Amino acid sequence: MAYITTDAFLNSPSNQVAREYLFNNADFISLNVMPDNLMKETGNTEAPSHLLIVQKHQTKQSLSAEEKQLLNTVEQQNEFGNYSLNQYIVLHPEIILGNQIKPGQDQYGKAHQTVWQTGDINLIAPALNKTISEGFDKRFNAENFKQVNKQIEKAKSKQLTYTDMPENKPDNSSVQLGLFDTGSSNAI
Repeated sequence: MAYITTDAFLNSPSNQVAREYLFNNADFISLNVMPDNLMKETGNTEAPSHLLIVQKHQTKQSLSAEEKQLLNTVEQQNEFGNYSLNQYIVLHPEIILGNQIKPGQDQYGKAHQTVWQTGDINLIAPALNKTISEGFDKRFNAENFKQVNKQIEKAKSKQLTYTDMPENKPDNSSVQLGLFDTGSSNAI
């Protein structure tokens, strides 16, 4: 599963319970910090976002070291004030995509780390491809994938059945067409 989320999902201490739920039910594959201007051309919006890829894992017993890092946040500070940044991002700055990383404010005026891509946004593609490919090579579990596919195939075997449409019977009741008019409902 791939999610483009606001940076608040991973960076906000108040979302730790949601992160715990996700990583207790899925394995981490890869993460990229996307440029704040990722959707500027297509959606006219500037917002910090992350591309997070996970693999469903229903029988998961424990968290990896990386998943434990993804649960935690680290307090940071810049000239605009204090802000939280996910511990995994702090330890892996290579996942930040963009050619300008500087102190800034988010769309709500709160301090954060601004990530910007000047010029063609498509220039982030090679670094994005590298991170995703390395994540799949290192963390993707083919057995879990096969297990989920078997569950999907089982679910597909149950099909809805349709019955024949009932026969239309003529309706000979009268209806009011206007204030003083009446007529057959077949004439409508």
